[in-house]
Amino acid sequence: MTGGTGRIVRGLLLAAVTLLGAGCGVDAADDNGGLHGRQVPASYFGMHVHRVGASGGEYPPTPWPGRKFGAWRLWDADVAWFQLEAAKGKWDFGRLDRYVDLARQDGIQIVMPLGLTPTWASARPKEHSPYQMGAAAEPRDMEDWRAYVRTVGERYKGRIHIYEVWNEVNEEMFFTGSMEALVALTREAASVLKKIDPDIRVVSPSMVGAGRSLEWLDRFFAAGGGDYVDIVGYHFYVPNDRPEAMLPLIRDARARMRRHGQGQKPLWNTETGWWIENLDGTPDPPGMDRTWRRLDQPTAAAYLVRAMLVGLAGGLEGFHWYSWDNGGMGMVEPKSKKERPAVGALQRTMAWLSGTRLLGCETTGRVWSCGFEDGQGRLVKAVWAPSGTREAYQVPEGWHNVDAILADGASAKPGSPAGVWDVGAMPLFLRGTVGLQAAGAGSAK
Repeated sequence: MTGGTGRIVRGLLLAAVTLLGAGCGVDAADDNGGLHGRQVPASYFGMHVHRVGASGGEYPPTPWPGRKFGAWRLWDADVAWFQLEAAKGKWDFGRLDRYVDLARQDGIQIVMPLGLTPTWASARPKEHSPYQMGAAAEPRDMEDWRAYVRTVGERYKGRIHIYEVWNEVNEEMFFTGSMEALVALTREAASVLKKIDPDIRVVSPSMVGAGRSLEWLDRFFAAGGGDYVDIVGYHFYVPNDRPEAMLPLIRDARARMRRHGQGQKPLWNTETGWWIENLDGTPDPPGMDRTWRRLDQPTAAAYLVRAMLVGLAGGLEGFHWYSWDNGGMGMVEPKSKKERPAVGALQRTMAWLSGTRLLGCETTGRVWSCGFEDGQGRLVKAVWAPSGTREAYQVPEGWHNVDAILADGASAKPGSPAGVWDVGAMPLFLRGTVGLQAAGAGSAK
């Protein structure tokens, strides 16, 4: 995704998905892997921020958000290879140094994408790219790639621990090389980085789209690419559908991982978002794909929370929202930088779920729910109805001292009879104390 301009994403328009139907819901009995039975780390709640301190361009600089998310993927943040090394051996780390310092002071995990070749190093320097001529091509000389990876890895040793090899490689605007070239780039990047620091984790080249786009995972694994990565990354965009439509795609990706002996590795959603209305008078970027559904801001807040919950249900171990300050998909207004409802929704979700243990997720009729246990032995439920209809949810038997809040911050009150709550498209968070027997009955396994 390109910051501020958007793009047309081929292959993302999904066939109609009947939500909550066969194959789309999540069963409490499913073994979804991922964080199931483990703590949900703050780093699960990832973000993209484009222009912290940046000057010029169509939008003003973005103030540093502070600790409002747990991980930061530095895509469309002006720190790609061609921006770090515009001429061979001439490095500019000013912006990336500032980013790393900001993340470190707030305890935010950085995910550093590698890629977008400088024209001077490109195998096809006259090939058009929306970034720079030749940027989507692989480097002409592998040693230039090794030097780039080595220089970045050594400079940020101990400060950046996660690197991703290239972005959306099944889209020609980002990568025009062969699968053989892609696997070679991944192999060499992993080799260089692991020599610098064996604890560095390498994320696979990200891919995007539904249907045949997922076949790129098979091709990458079949060509041996899985041997060089620690984490599998994919972009589970569903731009014309509800967040719950991600679940079949996540399951498909996980099935392909298992098919190629990669099922034990974490699966991350390293980019997902929706087109969101601007209310500060800023026109939508001209490059926005007009086939995408455009969300009002309350709906965007609900989608953000539900998308991250669906990711947990599907077994994802990382989720990076796109984005904080994109001109058409942002959590703040492009010019005024006023925070939108999605910001508060993310904060409440992190406050309620970070550090809890994921017990499982399930669908009951039209209601989806995910269960957690916090550090004080209390059970936590996130409950919602994707269709937007008002549904009744009965808290598990034996719950006491229940407190509740909607993800958008609105107060929530129980209905009648006792223990029945009214739920809708905005997730409802419930927390209560239970006895041991009730805890066993109420938790989703």
